[in-house]
Amino acid sequence: GIERLMESAGKAVAEFYSNTIGEDSLCVVVGKGNNGADGICAARYLQTWGYDVSLLLVGNGNDNVRKQLSLANFNIVDNIVGRAVIDCLFGYNFRGEMGEPFSSVVEEINNLSIPTISVDIASGFYADGGHATTHIESSVVLALGWLKKGSMESNAVYVADIGVPNYLYEEYGVNSAELFPKKGIIKIK
Repeated sequence: GIERLMESAGKAVAEFYSNTIGEDSLCVVVGKGNNGADGICAARYLQTWGYDVSLLLVGNGNDNVRKQLSLANFNIVDNIVGRAVIDCLFGYNFRGEMGEPFSSVVEEINNLSIPTISVDIASGFYADGGHATTHIESSVVLALGWLKKGSMESNAVYVADIGVPNYLYEEYGVNSAELFPKKGIIKIK
């Protein structure tokens, strides 16, 4: 179910961060939906592994966000702190333009010029291509499960296997063994 996929996604994000950016202190920017819950799950792993992790919560989180928050004690902050950011503000369902307080947070991230990993798709980008006026200019995108067309507008793009059942890949004509040849995270560009 969704909880298993979320746990797999969170661990994949944490491992990717650890193997790529790896800065000791970071801020996970958490939106109100499942993308935010994935980020909290990643933060839990990173915190367990010794990273100094802070969470910036933006908006009122859904049930999955609240559940993930209950699984550990987190340092909750009002502004971005740390030497890197994991962007979990919006996921692939985002459409239109973002209002406050989201747009101010995105502008703050972009102005910091620190490494930023966007989870699934950079916040403010549309899954089928294009983006809102305000959007995150991430260093790298880690797409979850499969690539979203909108992710290709980012500089560096990877895809993580999070345990999506093979039959779902097959429904879209994708061979998961070809997508993930003997590894769980692949570089697209």
